[in-house]
Amino acid sequence: MIGLGVSFEDPDGTFVVLNYGSAEALETGVLLAVEHWDKISGYAGRGPANGFRIAFHAADVPAAYENAIAAGAAGVLDPVYRPWNQWVAAVRDPNGAIIEIAGPTEYK
Repeated sequence: MIGLGVSFEDPDGTFVVLNYGSAEALETGVLLAVEHWDKISGYAGRGPANGFRIAFHAADVPAAYENAIAAGAAGVLDPVYRPWNQWVAAVRDPNGAIIEIAGPTEYK
């Protein structure tokens, strides 16, 4: 969706580690680990997913935004170029979480 690849995934699809897409990339640290609620239901109740925002950097924000929409996300902020010289956009994932997609800031 935004340039990250799967480094590890449970066979049942309830846990995934995303980074630059290879097991070797895990050596530099995990970028994002995602667990389905079923994995934590024994100790955490469901809650509102829009109480936080996750932000990812992307080299091409408009393309990453379109990829997210094609993957099932809903657009909440179309790609816009901000006065501080940065592309930003935001989507809501199917669970309701807000995901910001931000490009590099172009210092001039």
